[in-house]
Amino acid sequence: MSPRNILVFALLFLAASLAGGKKLLPLHGPAPVAVRISDNVYTYYPLESGETMEIEVEGPVSFDAIARFRMEEDEAPFDVVVEVSLDGERRWREVFEAEDGGAGYPDMPGAAASLPHRITFDVPSGQHVVSLRLVGPEGVLDVNPLSRTPEVLPWRMRWRLESGVSYDSNIFRYGDPDIDGFREGERPYRYGMETVDDVRLEPELDLSFIREEPGMRKTELRLSADWRLAMLNGEKIFAKLGARLREQQEAAFFEMEYAAIPSYHLRLLWDTDAAGGDGEYRPCEFRKHAFGLEMGSHRSLPVDLSGEFRLESYLYSPGFVEYDALARSVGVTATLRPVRGVRIDAGYELRSLLARGADEPGETRTTSDDSDTTYDQDEYSFRLRWAAGRWWGRPAVVYGSVRHSRRYYLTPKSGAEDPYHAGREDRYWVVGGRVRLEFGDASGVEGFYQLRTRTSASPVVADIGDIKDYTAHRTGLMFYLERGRFLD
Repeated sequence: MSPRNILVFALLFLAASLAGGKKLLPLHGPAPVAVRISDNVYTYYPLESGETMEIEVEGPVSFDAIARFRMEEDEAPFDVVVEVSLDGERRWREVFEAEDGGAGYPDMPGAAASLPHRITFDVPSGQHVVSLRLVGPEGVLDVNPLSRTPEVLPWRMRWRLESGVSYDSNIFRYGDPDIDGFREGERPYRYGMETVDDVRLEPELDLSFIREEPGMRKTELRLSADWRLAMLNGEKIFAKLGARLREQQEAAFFEMEYAAIPSYHLRLLWDTDAAGGDGEYRPCEFRKHAFGLEMGSHRSLPVDLSGEFRLESYLYSPGFVEYDALARSVGVTATLRPVRGVRIDAGYELRSLLARGADEPGETRTTSDDSDTTYDQDEYSFRLRWAAGRWWGRPAVVYGSVRHSRRYYLTPKSGAEDPYHAGREDRYWVVGGRVRLEFGDASGVEGFYQLRTRTSASPVVADIGDIKDYTAHRTGLMFYLERGRFLD
């Protein structure tokens, strides 16, 4: 086979493969014609000299038109000039040489289609009209217009707005004896709250900036602001701010995250140093900063694995600085997708918190007379996501989760020096479920329920459970709306 024929067949193969892009149809287009390339037949649209072909395109895409001039068999090569416009604005003139390439027309004996020439450029996001005008020579240019996803999409901005309402049965996390005491009016100075339960409005706004190489790589920067607006106990209003950067490759991902709570009110706590040393109940608040790293496999193993490291700092209000702390957490998560639409995550996390344990200059955790909340904690988690088909005519997704923690306090002080923490062990359970109904690709509604419990045991304080145990139920509804646009 001659070098010329090898080149011809290579170009024909390339043209045939390009036809795998998304087919576009000319507006007010003429009747299509059939072009035979090797043993295959493709559909082209004729463009006569002096005429204009308009094609509607929704970006961002790569516009890729395969052009072949209609000529006689074995005709000598000649130049073809095509004018390219976008939304009525002329961009450039494309000049190429038409040469018989061995392709033909089943319905036009004796006619030949020239070697393919590609007219390619990137179309920005939104609806656009691409125009092709055959400037010369006289004759017909047959065009096969296609669009392809570009190798790298432009930056895309996406926002998500959530608006929810929830009911919390025990917003201050008190045990039953304290709840009974509050309701019976005992020691009103002890609680400083309006009600045990509360209703909260829960608006949230997420703003994401995404850069994507389809099927290969995705970079996402997400900024978030989340509010919890208690309706009756105003001191329990707080906000959470966050930023997350995620880099996802074809087989793995890496993620960095920062989160902050500027101010969070726990409840009234006893401050032994207040009121001239006599002690009193005072509001206890803290601010929190957290930084996390996570990396792992992404749909590349039978069971995907990821590891996480998180660092958190807690800074308390004056009067409670002994609770200032630095927490470190390391964890691992295994992800299994046994069948289509089902995802299971099982994880373990070791958390170590080192508290300041002192509130006076020169004091240390071991020499102060303050509480020491230093602890180690084992946490086990299980999460389920199930695409449950259609419920009430809407696509439904069901989520379930269970989290169990065992916390061991590590104060070096004796039971007489720190009775509420020496040898104490807490156990936490968090069990929840959500059902999401999707109204479309960008909106939906969720209903959720969550149970939280804590049980405490101490070798020093026999009735520690009456003070520290609690149960809280939280349930509610949330509506979400998403929108996005490219930033090209």
